[in-house]
Amino acid sequence: MSLPSLANWGTTAHNLHKAARVLGVLRMVRLPHVPNYLEMALKIRPEGLSTDVLPGGSEVLLDFRRASLSAFAQGVQIASIPLAGQNQTSLLKALLSTLKSGELAGILKDVDEDALIDRFLSAASAAGHDLSSPENQISGSEPLDIDQRLSQDYGQALYRIFTGVARFRAHLNGPQTPVVVWPGHFDLSFLWFATERAEESAPHMNFGFAPYGGGIDDPYLYAYAYPMPPAQGNTTLPDVPAPAYWHTQGWTGVVLPYSSIAAASDPEGYVEQMCERIFRALRPLLG
Repeated sequence: MSLPSLANWGTTAHNLHKAARVLGVLRMVRLPHVPNYLEMALKIRPEGLSTDVLPGGSEVLLDFRRASLSAFAQGVQIASIPLAGQNQTSLLKALLSTLKSGELAGILKDVDEDALIDRFLSAASAAGHDLSSPENQISGSEPLDIDQRLSQDYGQALYRIFTGVARFRAHLNGPQTPVVVWPGHFDLSFLWFATERAEESAPHMNFGFAPYGGGIDDPYLYAYAYPMPPAQGNTTLPDVPAPAYWHTQGWTGVVLPYSSIAAASDPEGYVEQMCERIFRALRPLLG
């Protein structure tokens, strides 16, 4: 079955992204640093994106189907916060109020409602996190304008593309990171390492799916090799399977438009196959 087109969904995409950043900063505050910054990353669920279970036993889910945040404690749902009628700041405050006596009791238990955000931001700063960058912005005041049908469509598309990428990943040997969504840029991705050194600075390939960004307005699957070998003479980039193409403005990598994935009768299988073909094209770049 093909995927929804995701036409004219830019406003919903950007506002779901704002909600995802709230979950990302919650993970940053509650979890220690780990290799490849995975403490910031969100887990992909059929319903949406999750913080996974945090140290205090809580979990928060950005539910694309219902356009809401759902909070759980020890596996039991304790709150559902609709995104409608919220801005990023009010959404954060509602979540902190829900978690103040449980997951965040060590930070917020005796804090007045009006001071919850300031205390939480202070805790983030004390843990060494810089929330001044656009990627970590969680204090927006613009309304979260979200079309629930488009949110549902994106949730379906994301999970099915995740399934295809995960199937491809399972064929690879060597160190890899899990397939996650990064709240900073709202992209799904994982790293495959060409050596036993599983660090972002080591030679690797990144395969991912972005709803927008990187100079491209529409959703796309992407892949790149790091480090790219220096250009020499008339050296050209290796051929990649159409309709994928090389993107070279601002960053260099292979792009497969979402429209091609959406039109496939078996999107999961198509993503798996295209990732494998792109991998074979890029692998020689890493020696």
